[in-house]
Amino acid sequence: MERISVNELKSDTEIISSFILRNKQVFQKKNGEPYLRLTLGDKTGEIQGLMWDNLPKTDDIKTDDLLKIKGRVNSYQGKLQITIQKLEKTDFGDAKPSEFMPVGTQDPNLLLFYLEKIISSVKNKNLSDLLNLFFTQEDFIREFSTCPAGKTLHHPFIGGLLEHTVAVAKICESLFFLYDFLDYDLLITSALLHDIGKTKELKFSSSISYSDEGKLLGHIVIGVEMIDDKVSLIPDFQQELLNQLKHIILSHHGEYEYGSPKMPMTLEALVLHYADNIDAKVNGFKIWMDNRPDSSDPNWTEYWPKMERYLFRTKTSSGNTTEE
Repeated sequence: MERISVNELKSDTEIISSFILRNKQVFQKKNGEPYLRLTLGDKTGEIQGLMWDNLPKTDDIKTDDLLKIKGRVNSYQGKLQITIQKLEKTDFGDAKPSEFMPVGTQDPNLLLFYLEKIISSVKNKNLSDLLNLFFTQEDFIREFSTCPAGKTLHHPFIGGLLEHTVAVAKICESLFFLYDFLDYDLLITSALLHDIGKTKELKFSSSISYSDEGKLLGHIVIGVEMIDDKVSLIPDFQQELLNQLKHIILSHHGEYEYGSPKMPMTLEALVLHYADNIDAKVNGFKIWMDNRPDSSDPNWTEYWPKMERYLFRTKTSSGNTTEE
């Protein structure tokens, strides 16, 4: 039987399909017996599943497991949910991760073409050599062009890191034309390298999670270590230039409370921080607007705990997306 995606589900229908388990909660009914509340998903979205009877051993199913679900789709308070009659763990077989993880909407070949073009615009030999050590390495390019840029907040999809990096580079390029006293080569290099640590911080197959290295160190520290490794291969790399580049990477989150070991102390660090922030925020807002309409008033979104606000869904912001 062909798998049914979340966005294909309709109320008052019986289904048999497979979904990734995003979250599992065990609650008690009034009579004291347990029931399951599951968040199930694929690349098209998420749906809640409730299992009241004939529960499996709850320790046997874990987040990121692929579950085969038999149940009935119904509507509750304006939202679809599945009343689960039977579930079992299954293997992926011939299924691709892209069936269960969102994928970016931009053409990766065009993004990589732009990446090559902007790398070639960097004239400082030290920085040019550094960029080429990363972006001429096939294994790195493969990881970089498929990696998400985040777990939930922004660009949480296959190819998200590439999309985000190109967007940040374009913003920095535009700002240089407005503020031409900036160091173009340093700014563009930092834009292209600021999130490279995410290739080791994040892991993804059917969902996005953090690696042990990512949990212990974070992508900022990992990224600086990756830069140090490559710089060691470049004879006579200018130490002051390296210090400035590493400072930009270390400070690009802008505030200590957001995970930056340092706050921006150079113009290029300041610009990179805001370029990174604006692209992340715009993408995060767009995803929430597209995917979280308020069921009682579709002109507004559901409350967004992370941003502590509702968002107004204008006509230009409420189009369809596959990004979450």
